[in-house]
Amino acid sequence: MGLWSDAEKRLHINCLEMKAVENALQFFLPVLRNHHVLVRTDNMSVVSYINLQGGLRSRSLFARAKHLFIWAQHNLCLLRAAHVPGVLNVGPDMLSRAKLPPGEWSLHPLVVQNIWDIFGRAEFQLGIDNILPVTLATLGLNVYLFLFPVKPLPQTCLSVQEVYWNGDWARLLLSPFHHADGMHLYFNMASLLWKGINLERKLGGAWFACLLSVFSVLTGLIYLLLETGLTRMTEDSSYSLQCAFGFSGVLLGLIVVDNHYHPDEATYIMGLPIANRYSCWVQLVLIHGMNPRASFVGHLAGILAGLLYTKGPLKRLMKTCAGLA
Repeated sequence: MGLWSDAEKRLHINCLEMKAVENALQFFLPVLRNHHVLVRTDNMSVVSYINLQGGLRSRSLFARAKHLFIWAQHNLCLLRAAHVPGVLNVGPDMLSRAKLPPGEWSLHPLVVQNIWDIFGRAEFQLGIDNILPVTLATLGLNVYLFLFPVKPLPQTCLSVQEVYWNGDWARLLLSPFHHADGMHLYFNMASLLWKGINLERKLGGAWFACLLSVFSVLTGLIYLLLETGLTRMTEDSSYSLQCAFGFSGVLLGLIVVDNHYHPDEATYIMGLPIANRYSCWVQLVLIHGMNPRASFVGHLAGILAGLLYTKGPLKRLMKTCAGLA
């Protein structure tokens, strides 16, 4: 696996996609041997050349497909391919087009030792025993629904067309807890652990659970209102067709709330200190810049939900409702 070599980088993207399929099959051969295998890829040429066992439009791609099928003939029962829309392949696509994720690095041990000598050894622990119950339950729900989704992703994502026009209001509850792929889930749950533990410790489990529930629904409602407004302002119905999913909108709302309690502190983003009052907006721009396929409106809706809680009437309304209950 790893990165492409200089020679491989000169190959056509279709050949690289086919080689990626071959590398993946060889890597997972111990569990795939003598099985029927379905490859899912967002490259239509690769899908066609696998299902038709070749093609006439590209000699190099034909050679790569031939090499793959000779190998598969001796290792697999059957090899087929299916197309995955790019919008459902965000995580792998991001990793293939960008540099290594920020977590894929480490300091030299001698540098770390020098830091310990000057400032003292850092002590930290993030075991399951230190994850508070509401945060842990929310993480577990997201993971469970990723492994065992209630419905296929196109039937749970949130759009004006499906919710308002077609009356599928259940998507308001389902869309935050369904993710496109493993990387999408991983990044969201890592952020949930960090923000969730801090906020649950500060607010208490019951109020934090209430906040998560309200944000999960409110973020979706704000998203629908924004998309409806864009549709009417621009007279472009495509805004009403855009479908959003995932927990990141809720997380941005939690970031707004967490930063509200630490207004004089700074958040380090890509190595730069950003005042907490501005950090959510910087993250919004960076997320969309690094991954244009991410829902800008969905993330903006999460920030607006957080501001309704910290600056608007939402907190007082929630307390009033809790008192009546």
